Amino acid sequence: MRIEVSIDLPASPEEVWRYVSDLARNVEWMGDADSVFFTSDATEGVGTTFDSVSSIGPVRTTDHMTVTEWNPPDDAAGSDGAASPVVAAGSVAAAQPVASLGVSHSGSAGAGRSSRLTLTPITADGAAADPAADAPADTRFTWTGELRPRWYAGGPLSTPVAARVLRKLWRRNLRRLRVKIIERSQSGAPDEPGAVIGLGRDSEVRTYGDNVIRISTRDADLGHEAEAMAHVAAHGFPAPALVDQPTSSSIVMERLDGPTMLEDMTAKPWLAPRHARKLAALHHELGLIEAPAHWTQVCPGSAVCHLGMTPDDVKMTARGLVVIDWSNAARGDAAFDAALTYVALRTTPHVANAVSRAVVAAMRRQFAQRFLKAFGEDDLLAQLRGAAELRLLDRNLMPDEREAVFALARGELD
Repeated sequence: MRIEVSIDLPASPEEVWRYVSDLARNVEWMGDADSVFFTSDATEGVGTTFDSVSSIGPVRTTDHMTVTEWNPPDDAAGSDGAASPVVAAGSVAAAQPVASLGVSHSGSAGAGRSSRLTLTPITADGAAADPAADAPADTRFTWTGELRPRWYAGGPLSTPVAARVLRKLWRRNLRRLRVKIIERSQSGAPDEPGAVIGLGRDSEVRTYGDNVIRISTRDADLGHEAEAMAHVAAHGFPAPALVDQPTSSSIVMERLDGPTMLEDMTAKPWLAPRHARKLAALHHELGLIEAPAHWTQVCPGSAVCHLGMTPDDVKMTARGLVVIDWSNAARGDAAFDAALTYVALRTTPHVANAVSRAVVAAMRRQFAQRFLKAFGEDDLLAQLRGAAELRLLDRNLMPDEREAVFALARGELD
């Protein structure tokens, strides 16, 4: 059974495409989608695969999706390169879409289903428009789907019911999409910082169009952090994409959606062994990158050191793990960097009641031991004393934390 819904959006097809083709952001306007995780290396284009976890009432399902069609506005013109005609709003005249995106669905949520999104330019005032004119057009967003429920889901008998539910859900999602498009158009110039979404001791993070901007609250120069992100990213290491540095005390980065490794591990403690191995692997991977000679030397060696790569500094995004906060990046040895992480894992205090502190301390100790073994115990422990000494230079350490670092360096910490 074929279903189709559509809505008119007050933005050009190019603007709408930039938003809806960012598959990781589907959760912002698809009310039933809780999260999106890519299962392919690619995050756009034909062949991209991803899982969408959805909730409808108490029912939670996973939809395995594959991109089968990917035609951005610039690629969707006719074979002769001519522009697609613009149709008046509300007109029933046929018009060629200027962009399209198709996906096939499998899994419990989407078995036997395919869907297609198309973007067609329309005029905002309903008047006829010259296709060659430069005036910006609005967009008719059309969502079509073919529904073929499997036998175990009721087969043909369940199709009419499923179609009604899906049509109602899609219409609601399109209304959400329209709200998002309007919000984006009314957000002002893309170079105006928006709402605060993160606040630290020395800086704040604000929305900045589709990105985020980090601003030093002490007017510190963030040039080194910008250089570090760009340097490791250029060598293929997963760091936030650097977009711009408007001033010496601010940097614009890509927006990263998703929990930190610490948040994920807190919600799913059974994943701790896997996360410990992944964290160790990130340290080894970073250690293969040579740091610029003018960076601060923290120990013998020429590798990039993050100096703080703990589970709270690793974001779990749709494109994979991404390491954040490069303000202290330095030159040294990977084992020293890993040792500093181990020191932080063993000594960072947890503020809570006594019972909670004991439980969290035990979990953190167990995670630290797994990280130690995954990285390489001998190499890491050989750097432990030097890492502890560097940690003690942090003037923000609490007295109890300082004592714990001393005890760890002396081998006296439980």
